[in-house]
Amino acid sequence: MENKLLDYIDKRKVTLPKWGSSKLLRTVLILKSASLKPKYVYHFDKKEMKGRQVVLLSDHASRDTFYYTLNGYKFVNPNVVVGFQNIFVKHIFKVMLKSGVILKSLYEADIKATKQMFDVAKQGGSLCIFPEGIQSTSGSTHPMNPSTIKFLKKLGITVVLCKSYGSYLSRPRYSKTTRRGHMEFHYEILFTEDELKEKSVDELYEKFITNFKYNDFTWNEKHQYKYIGKESNACGIDKILYYCPKCGKEFTLSVNGSDIICSNCCNTITVDECYNLIPKENSVLPFKNIDEWYKYQRSLVKEEVKDPNFSITYDVYSVDLRYDKLYKDQYYIDGEGKITINHDGIRFVGVKKDKEVDISFDILNLPSFPFTPGKENDIYYHSEYFSFRPKSDNLKVVKYMLYVEELHNQKDEAWAKVSDDVY
Repeated sequence: MENKLLDYIDKRKVTLPKWGSSKLLRTVLILKSASLKPKYVYHFDKKEMKGRQVVLLSDHASRDTFYYTLNGYKFVNPNVVVGFQNIFVKHIFKVMLKSGVILKSLYEADIKATKQMFDVAKQGGSLCIFPEGIQSTSGSTHPMNPSTIKFLKKLGITVVLCKSYGSYLSRPRYSKTTRRGHMEFHYEILFTEDELKEKSVDELYEKFITNFKYNDFTWNEKHQYKYIGKESNACGIDKILYYCPKCGKEFTLSVNGSDIICSNCCNTITVDECYNLIPKENSVLPFKNIDEWYKYQRSLVKEEVKDPNFSITYDVYSVDLRYDKLYKDQYYIDGEGKITINHDGIRFVGVKKDKEVDISFDILNLPSFPFTPGKENDIYYHSEYFSFRPKSDNLKVVKYMLYVEELHNQKDEAWAKVSDDVY
């Protein structure tokens, strides 16, 4: 298969955003976000920020946060750091590249992307970064790379934080559809240039984590805003929740309308328009909200992988990106085999592109195993993209991610700390 798209990317030099492409991108952002009428709140003098070089940090509460963050911050046209696989979309591929996006391999020490960010800063350009890397699974903060603060300190540019409220509730990770409801995006100066010079990395990190943390479910417990769409707020939730709080069985949950039902014990929990969890008669619910339920599942996985002999193996299809041209679906199956996850990492044994392969991914290089809900897991390893789709039990991809994250944290103290700080 030809690599025309990769060649185009490799030959491109990242520059400050082109005016025409940026104008077109801004128009797309406005059209994408205007109908939902998000509220933008600025905790600074907007006139003073016009044209001021900044690093715009944003949470990644939903897949649409990108639109809102940039649409609300019109004082500069930043170069946006984007996950490599997200650029391969028809109609916007070249527009995004001409808008100066910086492509990054998620969860890797991407030297090329880092150099491009420093080059943009030297040219007087601004940056937009989503330090969590991937969209929040359960509506609360996901850990960021521990080196992020060191990077910001070395960059030495004023840091503006965009923090969302209600964004996840409008577009939850487990659903492809949007719910109409209240959203707010707050902008504040997180670090001045003087702070970055004078404060230690630890001091900067403490301020960052205090201001950056979010949890849409605890926020809406107080406000009780309604979120209404074509689907119920429960629809698809079995893609992230799999543990029954009554019988303790896993992957027995399914959704019927607004109800989460266990097929083993019939425990039934209703998710209302405000995302409140309401147990039906004789049902058990020890959790306040969806995020708390999800984090309990993580705590069980954390205990499970303490077993020194922990290991799981399952059958998968190998999936790759097409690089010859842009398609409606850019992904295709290029092989099959078996995945094993254990304390060493991930091992894939099988066939890929008509060749027998035996590929090992060291657990120390795997802070996560990002998942597409109910579908597959993917990773970057030495700047190469890999994706694995289970042949059965696709709902388990969320647990496979948790396995890898907790196995990694056992061997990486820095990641374990940032994980504990948000979980």
